[in-house]
Amino acid sequence: MNIKFMTPPKRKGKRKENNMPTTMKEFVQYLVETIAKNPDHVKVEEKQLDDTYIREEITVHPDDMGLIIGRNGRTIQSLRELAKAKAIKQGVKVDVELLEPDRGEKSGDKTDEDTKVEKEEAEEEKSVLDEIEAEVEQMAADLEEDVTEIDLNEKTE
Repeated sequence: MNIKFMTPPKRKGKRKENNMPTTMKEFVQYLVETIAKNPDHVKVEEKQLDDTYIREEITVHPDDMGLIIGRNGRTIQSLRELAKAKAIKQGVKVDVELLEPDRGEKSGDKTDEDTKVEKEEAEEEKSVLDEIEAEVEQMAADLEEDVTEIDLNEKTE
């Protein structure tokens, strides 16, 4: 019995180079730019949290937010799953966060100036609340005096 194995035909010319991104940041940027209508406004910032943990923070043009999030969040969830699949191959963990386009930061991220302003506002609010509390206590004391006077007047009549 003669068995012949067929080999694939040889390609003529140069083989196409693999232009797939190699780093996680490039990979996420490639995916988002492919989806976005304004790819020139796509920015990906990579934060190395430790040796095995990476956070990719994406900012896009405000008009592209809906496209990137997708219906019921499906598109951004798919981006996260693809990034996690690549991360597994690289032996790391990854989080992909879509930041607000107008601020360029998550609502939880605060600068030192934001913290200082918040402290000042909290102190001011506390002093206002203390004043209100003092006024309420004074009103309560005045009411008790009025009630006592009314009780005394009723008993004398």
